[in-house]
Amino acid sequence: MDDAEFQDLLDAHGDDLRLWPATRRLEAERHLVASPEAQASYLLARMIRASVADAPVRAPKGLADRICAAAFSAPAVRASGR
Repeated sequence: MDDAEFQDLLDAHGDDLRLWPATRRLEAERHLVASPEAQASYLLARMIRASVADAPVRAPKGLADRICAAAFSAPAVRASGR
């Protein structure tokens, strides 16, 4: 395995190696130990996942009500060419 292949697997399957295809997992784990570039990519993927997981996104209060009100008060959109 080379760094590009490791990066492709990381992009496709994320930073939890347990979720990687079993046929590639052992090779990927060995490559991760041996390659500083793979280690850096793996660490970055873990940091990104952690930062996304730690930052809950909440809609502003009343947003759903405003969307529904706007949808029900807007004139009907008609398909062109009918």
